[in-house]
Parts: sequence; C-alpha cells; structure tokens
Amino acid sequence: MKISDIWHLSRSHAIAKAKADGVTSCSCKGNLYPSKYHLRGMRWQVIPRNGEPRRSFKLKTDAEAYVKRLVEGVEQAPAATEAASIRFADYGQIVIRRTPDPNTRRSRLGHLNNHLIPVFGNMTMSEEAIRTRDVVNWLADLRVKPRNARDPRPLHGNTVKLIWDTLVLIMRNAVNIDKLRTTNPCDDIKRPKRVRHAITTVWESELVDQLLDTVNEIAPEHYPIPLVAAMCGLRQGEAFAVSTQDFDLSLRRRKLTVRHQVGFDGVGRLYLKPPKAGRVREVPLPVEVSDVLIAHNDRYETLQVPCSCCPNQQWDLLFPWNIRERGVVAKGGALAPRLIDRNEWNRKVWHWALKLVGLPLFQRNGLHQLRHSFVSEALARGATIRQIQAWVGHASAAFTLSIYAHILDRTEADAHQIMGGRMAERTRRHLTVEGEVA
Repeated sequence: MKISDIWHLSRSHAIAKAKADGVTSCSCKGNLYPSKYHLRGMRWQVIPRNGEPRRSFKLKTDAEAYVKRLVEGVEQAPAATEAASIRFADYGQIVIRRTPDPNTRRSRLGHLNNHLIPVFGNMTMSEEAIRTRDVVNWLADLRVKPRNARDPRPLHGNTVKLIWDTLVLIMRNAVNIDKLRTTNPCDDIKRPKRVRHAITTVWESELVDQLLDTVNEIAPEHYPIPLVAAMCGLRQGEAFAVSTQDFDLSLRRRKLTVRHQVGFDGVGRLYLKPPKAGRVREVPLPVEVSDVLIAHNDRYETLQVPCSCCPNQQWDLLFPWNIRERGVVAKGGALAPRLIDRNEWNRKVWHWALKLVGLPLFQRNGLHQLRHSFVSEALARGATIRQIQAWVGHASAAFTLSIYAHILDRTEADAHQIMGGRMAERTRRHLTVEGEVA
C-alpha cells in the first residue's frame, strides 16, 4: 500500500523534464515541482496493491492513519461470512462515515436516513436479502414520492439521482472494498439522469448596474463582491474568498486566479477550501475591476486565513465580515473580522439591494444571477463556448452549452438580425450601382 503526493512530481525523469521546460518549484514546503493536479482536490492519495479503489486525503497524517486502520483491520467491515448478520442501516453508516468532505457526508446521511433505511434498513447485506428487483421497486416508488407533507409534488429528478448515487456507493463498497457481496444489485439498472436546467432569464446590463450601485450605497465595503461576480463570473463562495495573492497588485495582471471558496462544514465553522470540483482557473480581470480591488485593498484591512488544501500558507482575504479600515483603531467591543457567512451576507446586504431595486426575494434572484449575466455579456462580445467553459469552471463545454442554450439562441438571433441588416445594405448599394451603370 502506497501513499502518493499527487500535487507534485515524484519521478526523477518527470522532474528533469519540468526543469528543462523552465518550470519552477511551487510555493509548497520543500523544493517540489507541481504536477497537473497541483492545488486541485486533495493532495494525498492512498493506492492499494490489490486493485481496490483509491482514496484521497487533505493531510498526510490522515492518509497514514487510514493505511494503519486498513492494515490493522479496523476500517474493514465484518467478514463476508458474517454478511447475513449485518444490517443495511449499520453498514450504510460505516460507509458514509468514510466520506472526507463534511458537507457531502451530511447530505448522504440525510439520503440514508430519509429514503434508504425506511426500505432497506432491516435487511442484511447478503446476496439473498437485497436483490435487483428490490432496488427496481424502490426506485419506482422513489420517483413518485412526495417532497414533503406540504408539497405533494414528486421528488426532483436531481434529488432522485443523488439518493441513487448514495445507494450505489454503499453497494460498491460492499462488493469492492469490504467483500460482503459478489454482485452489485444496482449494476443492471438504468441509473437516473441528471436534469439540466437551461438558463432562460438573464438580467440586462441596466439592471446589473442598478444593483451594483445600490450595494455601493448601502454597504460600500462589500461593493467589490457583486462586482467580481458580474465582471469575472465568480460563484458567491469564490467571490468571498478573493485574496491579494490571486492577482498582482503592482503589475495589474489582467487575470484573476480562482483558488478558493468559503465553505461551511455543517457544525458552525467557516473555512477556505478549493473551488467546486477542485478546478483552479484563471478568468479575465478588466482594468476597471482591478482598480476597484486596489482601492479597496488600500482602504481596508485584509484577513489572514489558512486553507485546508494549502498547508503552512496564509491567504490575505480582501472581503472579511466586520471589515476594518486601515489606520482606524477599533473601538472597545468591536467584533473581530472573520470569513463571510453567505446567509448573513444575503440577509444584510443582498436582500436589501433586491428590495430597493424592486426584485422579489426568490432563490433565482441570488448573487449567482450575476454569473449568468457575465456569460451572456461574454457571448454577446464574441467569446467562444470553450473560453466561457474555462472561465466559469465547468467540467466540459457540452455542460456549458446545455446550461446556456437559450442565451446562445438569442445571441444567434441577434447575429442574424445584424447580418440581415448588413446584407440588405449591401444589396441596396449593389442595386444602386447597377442602376447608375445602366
């Protein structure tokens, strides 16, 4: 069993090639050269020798502890000979506790308790207890299950898929890791598909400008947050986590590096973590936005925060909650700066701005709408789908296309109108020239 640092190159020939290509060592502790996975996801990966699935960890100590538990047999569930006595409810708890991310773990526990245990909870993990037809019947009932006592609508398709993924995770662990079963009852069933929500409503530039001006009036210290969301396409948590290290203030770089987002661990603790799916990316940074960020950094103090994925490194965040002006002595009883809680920021800043411009407090009117406006503006100015996919951090251009198909249709219609006007002008000019010749 091997523990690998996937953020950095380890083989001598790869390091020699990186040096020959002019790659410099990264800022991590030690003279290390970054790999293509640098700062993406978790750093330490446990590679079993028997072909079992790999597991990743943020800290090396956690990976070492996991290896030790595997060697001593503590992490393993009871042997397959005892599968007939292991209840699905107990084994599901064991599997989900192995999930490293606290938010994902909390979500999967909810799926287990609310949708899986009521059906499979008292069944054992043996081959005879949970069969394919049992899973088929459960999935059919899940598709028509009401959302709650007050909402009789069936569960959303994406919710059904997430619950299905939790069941598949438990069964795959039982087959591949703990060897409780030899077959997975989910393998022969067509899995639910994720529902793609195409964006049909996008705020116009005038409304975006009005919202930005309103935020600047009610909370000028938070004005750059919606600004970078609208001009750089950042998600809300990513906008909260912009630091001075993400761009060069002295040279005014035209790109902003998105390295972190503010996360919530479910027990009241806010922390810095990598962006969604660990995709560190660079986005265009207009000069006007960089000027606003420089002015904000000159006026207000930053907050030094460590990150869960960057050991021994502090990041100077530009937008802490309870922000303080530079050179101003804090009064007695003043609250200390901290990371921004999105619910508190929405309630005290964003919702007030929506009310003042006359927009309802619907979920679709969240700060994420500014990200859609960024995509719409980029498409209108000639950006390609591949460029937008890289800027907004989507997994593929096909996903970006499925989300923003309506905006593309509108942009195409505008292009046809423009080209139609140009061709009509050329036709009139051609007819005029022919008339003069005749």
